[in-house]
Amino acid sequence: VHELTAGNPFYALQLARSLAGHDPGASLPMPPSLEALTQERLSQLQRPVRRLLEPVALLRDPTVGILEVLSTEPNRVSERLDRAVEAGVIEIASDRVRFAHPLLAEGMAAMIGPRRRRELHAELARLVNDPEERARHLVQASPRPSVDVADGIDAGARAAAARGATAAAAELLEMAARLTPRVQEADRWRRTIEAARAYKPAGLPGRGRWLIEGALAEMPSGAQRADALVTLARLSNDDFEAADRALEQALDEACGDDERLSVIHRERAYGSSSHIGREAASGHAELAIAAATRAGEPAALIPAL
Repeated sequence: VHELTAGNPFYALQLARSLAGHDPGASLPMPPSLEALTQERLSQLQRPVRRLLEPVALLRDPTVGILEVLSTEPNRVSERLDRAVEAGVIEIASDRVRFAHPLLAEGMAAMIGPRRRRELHAELARLVNDPEERARHLVQASPRPSVDVADGIDAGARAAAARGATAAAAELLEMAARLTPRVQEADRWRRTIEAARAYKPAGLPGRGRWLIEGALAEMPSGAQRADALVTLARLSNDDFEAADRALEQALDEACGDDERLSVIHRERAYGSSSHIGREAASGHAELAIAAATRAGEPAALIPAL
């Protein structure tokens, strides 16, 4: 909200009021008052100039070069950009193009029709190099599940996680899960579990819990269900009893999988140390060590110890 309104408190309040029920992955909704204000100014530009500015509204880092690649009349790009600069709508520094105010970018985006927007996002997804930006274009360009699209969004989520942007990573993983075809069920559940986990450090554990509870209503028995239950326990905040019930169910689902059993007993040890006592916690810790030892996997044994 701060970024979009450039810190203007009046704009920020109007925008914040329109955010109820906002869907992750969708653009922030423009309040009618602000939309009318920005579109009145943009409508004064000639149609070819507005069409040239459409990708500027959708790109993270638009350049004159990209606009020339996208344009059907590349030799007229500079002239049309000059008109937009004269109107005070955009600014150009070196090769970089940006709107004079973020709300003008949102107003421009709101003027793009749904079909044209999908086409533009699809084209931009092919042009941009950054995996995270490409993922966001894929989300907007692809309303139906697709293996390639889901894989591309997953790659963007990993890029976001690598730079420490857990909220962005969680949001993209949720989108990737949503666009994973049902024939790739294991990938769909994996992405849902990873998204729910990422929402906790992002400060949105409630969103993560909602995702996991929805997945558990459909998910079959087995190892991934055990992972989902462990994630639900971690998202249960201070409700120790609910967390321990989830972990107890996870033990049944992970039967025979020593690495997973070690993780589950570790989680029960942490919870028991706070809510039951040292003796119960030590018992779970010993079980975690025994399972990790059977698995022969140092990555499981070290945290158990």
